[in-house]
Amino acid sequence: MSNELIHESKELRLKNKTYFFDVKENSNGKFLKITEVSKGRSNIIIPEEGWSDFLDKLDEVIKK
Repeated sequence: MSNELIHESKELRLKNKTYFFDVKENSNGKFLKITEVSKGRSNIIIPEEGWSDFLDKLDEVIKK
């Protein structure tokens, strides 16, 4: 059993993939977990202190 608390969870379905965006918290603090599910499952975890930088870089990439 996980000791993570879920604060927010959103789901996005695009074509044959599903993405989950979960804001969670554990003893190390809050983090964003992004999970991609298609035939398999993969995820990335971004600690709260990196959210702003992550969004900035994502915005830069999308605008190009």
